[in-house]
Amino acid sequence: MIAMKTNAHAVLAALAAIAAMTMLAAGCSRSQDDAPEQAAPDAPQTLPRDEPILSRDRAEMPAAASADADVNAASLGFDLPEGWRAVAPGMMRIAELRAPVPEGVDASEAAEIVFFHFGPQGAGSVQDNIARWANLVLDDDDEHADPDIKTHTVGDLRITEVLLMGDYMSGMPGGPQTRKPDFALVGAIIEGGPEGPVYVRMTGPQPVAQSHLDAWNAMIRSVRATR
Repeated sequence: MIAMKTNAHAVLAALAAIAAMTMLAAGCSRSQDDAPEQAAPDAPQTLPRDEPILSRDRAEMPAAASADADVNAASLGFDLPEGWRAVAPGMMRIAELRAPVPEGVDASEAAEIVFFHFGPQGAGSVQDNIARWANLVLDDDDEHADPDIKTHTVGDLRITEVLLMGDYMSGMPGGPQTRKPDFALVGAIIEGGPEGPVYVRMTGPQPVAQSHLDAWNAMIRSVRATR
């Protein structure tokens, strides 16, 4: 009798264990089925671009940019005109652009636009800088060309613009120079920026520079402080 009771108890215990395991498995299954489905991570979005991306190879790279400007020069931002491109700035330049030879214009080279900054103190007075630019352009008598000067404001910024026409003496200061006939030099001295004056200069064959004057004017008038 004792052996039978022992066997019966063992069988009951085994059946109870099986029932408990069955209920636990069912509970786990319901828990998984009732759990909210996790959303798959969103795929990265590709934003449409209205303009071509600037080349980023070693020979060509975008100018310094900020969140709200295409070109940033010493905390002054400018809109980049359509068709112009940024290139790696040369010595002493903080930004540099190229404006292409328009279709139908007979010219051998594009216009070059460069940005300079010499610290909060600038590089002398406005008249000093106009005189330096005039020294780079010669008239038919080998005299310094007479500049056409105008001054205006954009917000709190005072802008002096200069136009010079003649033969452009290209080259580094103190080094050999190349005389380029029938060129134009368009310059802008922008005062009142967060980091001091910024100097912008466009040079190129006269028909090329003249074809880009509207774009130049729009770029200069787009100037704003970026900090």
